[in-house]
Amino acid sequence: MNFVTNILPSDAKFSKDLFDIRNEFPLLFLETNDRLNALHKLVREEKLVQQKKMSVDGYFQQDSGVIQFKLEIASLAALVDRLNILGLPPVVLFYTDFAWLIFYSLNDLLTDALGDDFMFLPDFWAWHVDPQKGQAGWTPHRDRSKNALFADGSIKSVTCWIPLTEADPLNGCMYIVPKQHDLSYGVEGAKINLKNGLPSIRALPAKPGDVLVWCQEVLHWGAQSSEFSKKPRMSIALEAQSSKAGPLNLPLINPNELLSETSRLKLIGKQMLQYRHMHSLSAQQEQFARYLVNQ
Repeated sequence: MNFVTNILPSDAKFSKDLFDIRNEFPLLFLETNDRLNALHKLVREEKLVQQKKMSVDGYFQQDSGVIQFKLEIASLAALVDRLNILGLPPVVLFYTDFAWLIFYSLNDLLTDALGDDFMFLPDFWAWHVDPQKGQAGWTPHRDRSKNALFADGSIKSVTCWIPLTEADPLNGCMYIVPKQHDLSYGVEGAKINLKNGLPSIRALPAKPGDVLVWCQEVLHWGAQSSEFSKKPRMSIALEAQSSKAGPLNLPLINPNELLSETSRLKLIGKQMLQYRHMHSLSAQQEQFARYLVNQ
């Protein structure tokens, strides 16, 4: 199937670029990479340990959580570089099969955080933080300042974040305020109030194949990179919610069913528009995003 030109007009901006990328990165598509059809069962940290970390700190980190996809992760990072050259935001990588399948492989891990019944949200992004350009990750924020928690304080929604390249303090790794040190956690409209001041902040260096999962009420950010780092920080994230709650955004995504190509493209356009306050768009990029949403 001609992935792009069956959906986008051949003269639409970036359509040829997307079609070429499909041919350049065969590891990222089911039809050209049989490994993506295989089931990989990794040994995880005990479920009770993960749940305790979520209860105390509001997040957990699973080292080597998707390490079985080492080759595909490297290919996804190369695609981010390619998109950067083409002038496309890295979130466009979510038109590949693998960008979704890597999160689907974590259903057991997300069950530890949300329970047995959850859905993915139509909220996702990808980053290319370039130290040589003085770039930084997103500023301190809570992914969902409202509705991240049930009335009893239990977790309603989480973010799952995966580094595609090594993330360290020099190139802008994630920083987080653990729940137990955040006196404003769960207090709507409260100013940031850290139990022990700045020492409450925790750096979360991570390697390709690691997985971070945090409650969307947790305060976090991507650090300012340093010009002394020679490697960019690339990463991807997808959000999920408990099915016990009403939809936090629509359309909800089945964690066991791969989205159609048309649906993926429409959602990519949605992300470009809904996150432009965090990642500014050029006029061409905004036009492309609106075309995807309205196709």
